[in-house]
Amino acid sequence: MALDFYFLGDPALVASVNDSQLQAISPALEKLTKSTGVFIDPYGTTRISPVHAEALVGYLESLEGVGTTPELLDALRDAHVSDRWLVAEGD
Repeated sequence: MALDFYFLGDPALVASVNDSQLQAISPALEKLTKSTGVFIDPYGTTRISPVHAEALVGYLESLEGVGTTPELLDALRDAHVSDRWLVAEGD
């Protein structure tokens, strides 16, 4: 299972999270769900607003000793700064 990230309306892949990375960042994803109600479905498609992208960056950065892809953090930051929506697509 992988989770791929795209900007809404743009088919270019901006980040991808593999199974082990997804498991490592799951506490941040759970925190996002609890605080915002947004559930990033590893088996479906989820839209992530710029505000939620900013929150997820904070949650990911708070995880000690957990490496996430720099591409994911860059995409989330870019989504917030440029006011663009991201799409997370699981398989």
